[in-house]
Amino acid sequence: MKILRVHQVAETLGISVPTVWRKAKTEADFPKPVKLSENVTGFVEDEVQAYLEQKVAAYRDNPTKREGAFNAAKVSARVRRENTEKVAA
Repeated sequence: MKILRVHQVAETLGISVPTVWRKAKTEADFPKPVKLSENVTGFVEDEVQAYLEQKVAAYRDNPTKREGAFNAAKVSARVRRENTEKVAA
């Protein structure tokens, strides 16, 4: 078993250190930290990898969610552009 420090977890997941701590407190499926000593806390590497794999699988299993966000961004950009053109006219 390997223990990762919080900076390693943040780098592995592509998030910031404060986000790691926030997710550990608020997300039920996020790996829980392990207190190794008074000043050392880490995360079990296998749990971090399982969490990442679960997130990737969920993302790939729901392509309509990705398309929905992409389409919403396109519509938002079009509306902003149209509003800007109306103001300029």
